[in-house]
Amino acid sequence: MRDGIAMSPRRALMVRIKHARRLVSALCGVLALTALAICAAPAANAQTTPSFADCAAIVDEAALRRDVAAGAKAAMQKAAAKLDYAQIVAKSWGSARFDKRFERIVEGKIKILRAETTYIGRLGDSNVPAYARKMAERVANLVFKSPEFAALQESLMAEIRKNLELSVGKAEATVSGAAASCVRLYLAARYAEIVGVAFADELAGAADAKILVKDKSVGGSAAIGLALILTGVLGIVFRRAIDRIIASLVKRLAGRIAARLTSGLSFITGVVVLSYELIAGADGVFPEIQETLLSEATRVEIQRSVTDELQKVSGDALDKRAASVADALIGRWEAFKRNHAEVLRIAEREPDFAKYLRTQSPQHFEKLSNLVALISAEKPGGDAAVMAALRSGVLARAMNIPKLDTQAEKRAQTGVKVSDLIAWADLAGANYPKALAYGLPSAASRTGLDGKTVEKLLALDTPAQARKIAVLKPELRSLALSLDLDILRPLARDFSTDGVLALLTVAKTTADPSARRLLMERALENPASARILADPAAAQIISNSRSPASALSVLTDAASTWNPFAFFDHVSLVAAGDVSPLALAHRYGWFGAVIIGVPLILTLGLLRSLTRATIGRRRRKES
Repeated sequence: MRDGIAMSPRRALMVRIKHARRLVSALCGVLALTALAICAAPAANAQTTPSFADCAAIVDEAALRRDVAAGAKAAMQKAAAKLDYAQIVAKSWGSARFDKRFERIVEGKIKILRAETTYIGRLGDSNVPAYARKMAERVANLVFKSPEFAALQESLMAEIRKNLELSVGKAEATVSGAAASCVRLYLAARYAEIVGVAFADELAGAADAKILVKDKSVGGSAAIGLALILTGVLGIVFRRAIDRIIASLVKRLAGRIAARLTSGLSFITGVVVLSYELIAGADGVFPEIQETLLSEATRVEIQRSVTDELQKVSGDALDKRAASVADALIGRWEAFKRNHAEVLRIAEREPDFAKYLRTQSPQHFEKLSNLVALISAEKPGGDAAVMAALRSGVLARAMNIPKLDTQAEKRAQTGVKVSDLIAWADLAGANYPKALAYGLPSAASRTGLDGKTVEKLLALDTPAQARKIAVLKPELRSLALSLDLDILRPLARDFSTDGVLALLTVAKTTADPSARRLLMERALENPASARILADPAAAQIISNSRSPASALSVLTDAASTWNPFAFFDHVSLVAAGDVSPLALAHRYGWFGAVIIGVPLILTLGLLRSLTRATIGRRRRKES
């Protein structure tokens, strides 16, 4: 019923249909608006917030390279959109004291040209537009192409570079950090978190790094890379700007001169002007040129020109720098991959190893990589050897060895089995890092060594001296290490490896420790000992003598060749039985030994016998 009047059934049905249509239309409109909003949101976000893709979902390195390059470019463009080049140029202008220095240049060049221009010439320049234009061009070229202006230009460029380092560096740091984070996420997803963290740490520690990791500036040079590119083109920027400025100045000057001449066309004004110029000597057009060059309009023109040119070249420079950052980062990853090829390869091929990798702490990645490389290099080596070491627990035990973290330590252990490294670590204990630094695991066997003897090796002055003793055969090395340090140190320092070997070989035949020490002392006192001991015949003579030290003295006594007293002393040692008779033949030759030595030996022997007999009879009488 409507207004008290009943509606017909047909009309009521039509009204209900109409209301239903309106409701459906309204619902469709709401749904359409909702759909548009949902569809438009990602698109708007993609346009206003350029970013890297889901780096953890990247499937291969080709996709990584593409995404890093595209993301770096987009991020750079977004960050650089906030750069205010006009403000940078204006700030640099004040820092370079451009106005004051430019004023001095202009005044100096005009003073020179005015002195070179005749009175008639100045009159012509100030009253003939063509002459005025020519002089304006001459002044402008002299000012803007002078050495003084070049120096001023360099100062301004330096200030612009300094300010760009602050402004542009933030953009580059943003791009670098985002790109590095992308690669890290890719590595963590493909291998393990330990790999991503290790890559980021290696990136941060690189000496020439130009990448920003997290919120930490690396290497100190990340902020200036793009600034150098932009300021590198400032020379071109200034040349273009100055050409336009000269043309603009000449045009403005010509207009001003023409206007002045037009205003003086009346007879009276012309006569007044001409009279004034004739009387005043005519400064010519120089005052107007100077006023124009030093005007606010000229300053604005130069600043605007430099700003415009910077903006023109910045787009391409920004894109190139973003590409350079991306390439540098991918290059870092490729170097990282080469340095850790074995551990990354096995992680991709062996699920058990990948699982083990995920359990390791990031700070142990370098150690793990070095160990895997060492095991892989052993015979039979390869991936199978690494997996065997993993399953047997050798790898886990080796991870407890100290000092396996750097490439230098890796090289120090090259060629040594990991099982031997474990044994060396057990043997040396707390001294293992120093033993490793001395190169002992790769130079010496462990046979006959214990903690004390290793400590004695490490007490020598240099790693080379320690290795000289360590590489000896176990028997001779044990003999050397049984010596006191006051003997062992000069032995390792002053004797060559062959000399040490020869001396120890002779000393080995001397059972009496005191006689052995005396031999060592005598050898260390005389530099010729090493040469004598290297002679097998001489070494045999010394070994066969009752007193090896005395035999060595006979063979090395430099003053004994033509000294009869020394010869007598040597013969006495032979006659007493302390030195082998062959020592005389070796020292003086067979002729001297037989013709002189033998009779003297017999005489000394006879005298010694007579002396002993006389002493014996005297003692018997006394008793």
